[in-house]
Amino acid sequence: MDRKDFNAENLDVRKEKEKGKFALSPFRPFALSCFFVLSCFFAFAQTPAEADRLFLNRQFAEAAEMYEVLVRRNPRNELFNYRLARSMYELGDMALARRHFERSGTRFPLTNFYLGNIYFLDYEFEKSATAYRTFLRTLRAGDERIPAIEQRIRQAEQAARLLSRVQDIAIIDSMVVSKERFLSYYRFSPEIGSLRQERIQIDSIRRKNKITYITQRGDRMFFSDSIEGKMNIFTSQRLLNEWSAPSLLPEIINSPDANENYPFLMLDGVTMYFASDGENSIGGYDIFITRFIPATNTFLTPENIGMPFNSPYNDFMLVIDEINNIGWFASDRYQPEGKVILYFFIPNETVKIFQSDDEAEIRSRARLKTFRQAESPKNIEIAVPKQDTNRPAAQMEFVITGNIVYTHPNQFRSESARKAFFELQEISAQLENMRAQLNTLRQSFATIQTDSERAIATQKILALEAGIREQNQLIQQKTMTVRNEEIKFLRSR
Repeated sequence: MDRKDFNAENLDVRKEKEKGKFALSPFRPFALSCFFVLSCFFAFAQTPAEADRLFLNRQFAEAAEMYEVLVRRNPRNELFNYRLARSMYELGDMALARRHFERSGTRFPLTNFYLGNIYFLDYEFEKSATAYRTFLRTLRAGDERIPAIEQRIRQAEQAARLLSRVQDIAIIDSMVVSKERFLSYYRFSPEIGSLRQERIQIDSIRRKNKITYITQRGDRMFFSDSIEGKMNIFTSQRLLNEWSAPSLLPEIINSPDANENYPFLMLDGVTMYFASDGENSIGGYDIFITRFIPATNTFLTPENIGMPFNSPYNDFMLVIDEINNIGWFASDRYQPEGKVILYFFIPNETVKIFQSDDEAEIRSRARLKTFRQAESPKNIEIAVPKQDTNRPAAQMEFVITGNIVYTHPNQFRSESARKAFFELQEISAQLENMRAQLNTLRQSFATIQTDSERAIATQKILALEAGIREQNQLIQQKTMTVRNEEIKFLRSR
């Protein structure tokens, strides 16, 4: 938040206190009653001041507790609602943040910025665009935040158009795997070519996937690589026993200020899928389709393939095995750091749009919360650990051995295994909270104006990323503990 908004809020705090002072009459009939009322007033007056101090020091968990009390006392107070909403937003509780932002009125311009973010993640894209436009009108000419907000408006408008044409696809299965080796779970026919995944170091912090696709004939290669920190797609052709010098695909594919990656060429040698986080993406990487025109050695303008393949998160590496009629794509939607969810689906011969008058159901289909279920083709083996799957289900799935899968904690025979399982759930919940905090910090980073606040936010982001890595290691260790304790008990019977 910028300093102007902080000052406005502090002024509003003083006004609230002044209102309270004038509301108390010094002419009480009894001195004891007067003393009691004044004591209650000063106790109440100190509470907002302490909440404000915690809020301005970015101690959002403590501030939220105090603002919750204040809002219960005064539900219509715009300042209390706004600051409770901000605190909940920073803590990752978007549902509560949304409720109180919507109750905070129009006094605080940043309300619409945060609501724009929340509506976007809730797939209410038209409301998101409206909120961003309202916030944009509060910015002065030349404000450095204007380009970023204009881009968010374009993304929201693009997402609203895509939401009107959500494809109806049949999902076979899904699984959560490590991003560093996700491609090893794509089990397609060698007749469609080969794919290779490498991890390359971009700088001291960032590592990215370098993807190489080689056609079935082995005569052409498409691959991604880094140029000055940005990923781009190249091509090369086989010349006798060596490859030609790499050629950068044209700007219609490789946007100057964006990343392009994850190329895959269909068997027709013309249709290519790839991922880009450029202007026509609705957030992070989106999957695009283009077609090569051999006669002119050019490509058609890429098109965003839409929802549910794409989302406000990173979506990439779409592969279609035309031999076995199965497709794959990856996404980090709702996943912890370093993990992606893989979706296995049955490709439609032609684009099939999901039809419904229920907007909530359309959003659910767009988010892949609900979908048509399909059976796996008999000739395709999906070798996935059961506990890595992320299929919608009301019950848990925890693999003990290859033929023992528990679907409820009461099935554990070992008391120590059951206890460790509940500890695993707590660690997983902590991890989800840390992920939400990290996502919130990253989203709000663009609104920070001062170097000192930006440095503090950077430290928090790095600390959360380190904490998330530690939590992932704890989860792996605790999972092994649960499994080993239960197996040891079963073998002792």
